[in-house]
Amino acid sequence: MLPATPRKHCAGPIPRRASGKKTALNVEASRMLAEPKVSLRLEELQAEAAVKHGTTIDSLTRELEAARDGAMSTGQFSAAVSATMGNAKLHGLLVERVRSNVTNDLCLLTDAELAAKIRELEAIRSHTPDPSVGEKKPH
Repeated sequence: MLPATPRKHCAGPIPRRASGKKTALNVEASRMLAEPKVSLRLEELQAEAAVKHGTTIDSLTRELEAARDGAMSTGQFSAAVSATMGNAKLHGLLVERVRSNVTNDLCLLTDAELAAKIRELEAIRSHTPDPSVGEKKPH
């Protein structure tokens, strides 16, 4: 549904969705991860897996340092650089930037729909249910 009035926060034309099976799957996956409930659940599952397997930042750091040392000692400098870069990413010293041509569907929302989405996201962030979400409005 197109908004009744153009959204101020949407500069320029909205690109068409890319076609193709792989691209469509990536777009859908990106959309799903943008949903706070989905991303929160994914973080919970990742944390459970890390605890189950004893994975910590310290253990990963040790593994990367050992891999780097082994690579350096055998003259595999590309592998050593990869381990160093992995360590930098792990510790937040290096962040990869990805450019996306997919715009958020928020541009297509009306003012009322956008306000409802903001309330929903704030409720999820604070882990308290928003009483107005799912509420029937009188006609």
